Amino acid sequence: MLHKEIRKFMALAPLTWPTLIEKGQMETDIAEDSAVLFFDLNEAFPVGYVMDVLEDNWDLKLLYHATLVKIHHVCYFSNPRDGHLMYKINFHTNKNEYVETIIVTLFDSMELWEEDLETDIKAHQEEFEIIAGVERKDLLSIFCKLNYDENIAIIINSNSKRYEARIPKNLREYCEIINGRIIKVSNRVLRIECIFEKRKNKVWYIFERDIEKVICKIARRDKGFSKRVEEGSLSVYDVECIIRRCTFKILNLKMTYSDSAPIL
Repeated sequence: MLHKEIRKFMALAPLTWPTLIEKGQMETDIAEDSAVLFFDLNEAFPVGYVMDVLEDNWDLKLLYHATLVKIHHVCYFSNPRDGHLMYKINFHTNKNEYVETIIVTLFDSMELWEEDLETDIKAHQEEFEIIAGVERKDLLSIFCKLNYDENIAIIINSNSKRYEARIPKNLREYCEIINGRIIKVSNRVLRIECIFEKRKNKVWYIFERDIEKVICKIARRDKGFSKRVEEGSLSVYDVECIIRRCTFKILNLKMTYSDSAPIL
């Protein structure tokens, strides 16, 4: 399983961060439930440059940027919503504040991944000054959000007489543009089927990644919505808005809800 994850990472990473990661540079240490990849850089780079490159070209979250005197320790982790690779990226600087090596750790389970991130950030909070990053309490919240597509399916099934929703086990191919290239990745989908006689058996597949993008857009300008996402308490109205926007207003679930606000 981990060999497959390594191949997937190495198919994307050299294209995304060509100045940082090359196939010929890699050394590996593979355990039963994780794999560590070591990359020695062709030249040392300032810590700010490395952070900019990582942040500009992929959807990564900063776990911490910590300092002790002039030594910087930095850790990023992949977006749990992506659903196709579970990994973190660690690097630290030399006394001149330059990065010489990047370490990537791949995991084969969500539980181990989250536990490792919690251990990592806890150790640095105790010994370093944290400049930026995620609070430990917020880390749990990030991983707890992973079930909102299941919540959407439950809300649809509980409130719609015309549609049924479920999350198929099999992933579907999803295309993303990364560093100017179209990259195919696997992503979960929300499957919505019409059970109303006039359009019976018509099916829509909405990618989890597209649901996340719509939710992020709405949350940026609606604090109430953002709070409901955090708490896992989306309303029927929220779900109807999300589905309408994900399908470019083609699919209107016409569910019964008490919200008085107009549909976005």
